Amino acid sequence: MTHNIEITHDEIKLLNDVQLTDLLRRLLLSEVQAAGVPESCVEGSLDIDIPDGGEDASVRWQGLPSQTDWITNDSFFQIKATPMGATKCKAEMLSNGGTALKSSIKQLIKRKGAYILFCNKPGKDADRLKEMRDALRIGGIKNWKTADIRIYNPTKIATWTNKHFGAIAAVREWTGRPYPLAFQTWQRWSGYKEHKAQFVTDEHINKSLEVLRSATDKDGAIVRVIG
Repeated sequence: MTHNIEITHDEIKLLNDVQLTDLLRRLLLSEVQAAGVPESCVEGSLDIDIPDGGEDASVRWQGLPSQTDWITNDSFFQIKATPMGATKCKAEMLSNGGTALKSSIKQLIKRKGAYILFCNKPGKDADRLKEMRDALRIGGIKNWKTADIRIYNPTKIATWTNKHFGAIAAVREWTGRPYPLAFQTWQRWSGYKEHKAQFVTDEHINKSLEVLRSATDKDGAIVRVIG
């Protein structure tokens, strides 16, 4: 991405819990679409008050590719827009007063899936990872030292966001730095009176949209739309 439109880690740190959850949803949908994986494999909700058993969002699919740069074909996300020290990270994975690993996490690790803390507040990642692995040890996970445990901190989230144009547009809008030249998210465009009409499609339009998606899926691609 061109430098002047990129998102920085400081902007990621400004997002509230709803925005951070929405950002992850956009990133997951964009990531699987780019990988040729059905969007239906993405699970998650923008309702942050629903009890989740340690899982705020997940993605799971069969076959190749087995992973992308940011997710595996069995990835499980815990979203946090608040400071998460090492002790908190560990407690988030445990139940029964800290004596047992949450069942959903135990099942994930046994499937060799990836547990990812998606947190927009900085912290000492080495310490946090150490305590998160200790939670696995407490839960009786034999490979607790090598299981796929990750932390996506503000810097990593910004790097991932900058891979997907729609995610960049959303963060810029949320942080008061919208694009020039009328680039806006559809949520904002749809708020204008002239865009209230229902979108109607047909086979020809769908084919044209697919051509556009394929053409613009490459870095530096340029497409001219006339009409």
